[in-house]
Amino acid sequence: MIDSHVHCRDGYQSHKETIAHARRVCERRGIHGIFDMAANSDPPVTTRDLFRLRVLVAEQHPSPVYHGVFLGLTYEPSQIEEAARCAEEYSFNNAVNNGKRSFAAGLKLFAGTTFSGSSFRKLNVTEVSQQRTVFETLLKIKYRGVVDVHCEKDFLMHSELWDSKNPITHSYARPEDCEISSIEDIAKIAHETGFEGRLHIVHVTTPVSVDIVDYYRKLISVSCAVTPWHLLLNNEMMNKHGGICLKVNPPLRSPETREKLLDCFKRNLIDILESDHAPHSYEEKTGGLNKDKKPQYFSGIPCLPWWQFLIGKLMEKGITKEQIERTTHDRVNEIFGTNIPRFDLRGGFIEGDDKDFYAFDPTKFLKD
Repeated sequence: MIDSHVHCRDGYQSHKETIAHARRVCERRGIHGIFDMAANSDPPVTTRDLFRLRVLVAEQHPSPVYHGVFLGLTYEPSQIEEAARCAEEYSFNNAVNNGKRSFAAGLKLFAGTTFSGSSFRKLNVTEVSQQRTVFETLLKIKYRGVVDVHCEKDFLMHSELWDSKNPITHSYARPEDCEISSIEDIAKIAHETGFEGRLHIVHVTTPVSVDIVDYYRKLISVSCAVTPWHLLLNNEMMNKHGGICLKVNPPLRSPETREKLLDCFKRNLIDILESDHAPHSYEEKTGGLNKDKKPQYFSGIPCLPWWQFLIGKLMEKGITKEQIERTTHDRVNEIFGTNIPRFDLRGGFIEGDDKDFYAFDPTKFLKD
């Protein structure tokens, strides 16, 4: 299988996850490739030099697991062009032809306020005019690769509703309309600008989001992905003991929305099953104080060592083996223009349990 949405944390946050460790876990769990959301790393990978450094870090720990890297986009045309040229230069085919297993998977756009801090600020491409600049620039330079988009519209968020003592409020603070409206904007912009690449909407959480993508399929090259968490978990689980650890962006939805989203997957309306593997320390997830002495409740759920368990749970709910193989391998290769093969990886050459590295076990909410 290929996990097309993994957050490695090399850099200033390497205590949470590294490329080397994530790939070692993959070797044990039968995962043939990961696509690294390096735009979320600190520092964020937005230039050719930072991309090369990312690849160098990966090459220092050789692994049979393929390693794709996403470069982050700002709304500055010069940066957009540099990132796009880098993605083309270090494409999968070019990398493999040079005997490499690390390559550029595509570009990543954050269509909303996702980050804080000066080093990340320009990655928040919040305005429609800024988003249009991105796609107009990519059209101008004839970029035909993939643009992954995290869709949440910031002005539709209600941060005042968030209450850490009542974790379910995270889903009220970032309601379904945040995602739906953002996807509508991005798909419309891609269509109106004549974007010639692939628009790929990551971690959809509502059936309306899927319907929008499905409508635009006849107009542009567009696809979408979903996580196992949004297919199996619901926001009511956040109010169980330890439920604060299920805080993720975009948030878990109601049991009714989750059920409808699962039905979309069963009807083959969703292209890719991805993990959005996003580890943090237990303190970062549960209110430990940051350097400013303020409690923090980071969003993100680890996934890599639990993939096989989650696949089993999905199959219990009526997902077929063929659908799993299509959405975690075949369709990934088709959408991203890769040719990552299936091969035997499982081995006992790593001591200890892969799960012990991570701060908590998110699957416990599926075992109660």
